Amino acid sequence: MKRPLLATLALSMFAPVVAFAGTCAAPTVLNQVPNGSESGTTCGGQAGIPLGGAVAPHPSQVYSFRYNPAGPQGAAGPLTVTGAEREVVIAQDCSSPPIGGFAPGVPVNIESMGLTAGANYIMVVTSDSGLAVTDPPRCGTFTFNWTTLPVTLQGFSVE
Repeated sequence: MKRPLLATLALSMFAPVVAFAGTCAAPTVLNQVPNGSESGTTCGGQAGIPLGGAVAPHPSQVYSFRYNPAGPQGAAGPLTVTGAEREVVIAQDCSSPPIGGFAPGVPVNIESMGLTAGANYIMVVTSDSGLAVTDPPRCGTFTFNWTTLPVTLQGFSVE
């Protein structure tokens, strides 16, 4: 009885670790810490995200986040993404039209998009939608960085 269990445990130590891409059905929750960074790959991600008719045809990584400009982490500042041909689209959900989008390396101030405080949104990291789906490889690695103010003013006095 103990030997099969030990063999199973030993083999599981060498099993490959599978990373699952965030999808519309199960987006990756964005860890909203001040001055954060996230890296990933669009390879193996969801393709054909509808985005209200503005389809993201290439493999994509989907993140969810709650917009909270006045929260303990402060205001959402510039967001940039790097990685060959990676674009970012912000939307209410996967079936809604894009609220905004930007190209790789272009800093975008999330606060200028008119998002509603306390509402949930998705962020889709994908390849340039103008590229043909048949032009490989339309997936790859990316990194995005964001800036948030680390504190919120709680009180003020003059003596």
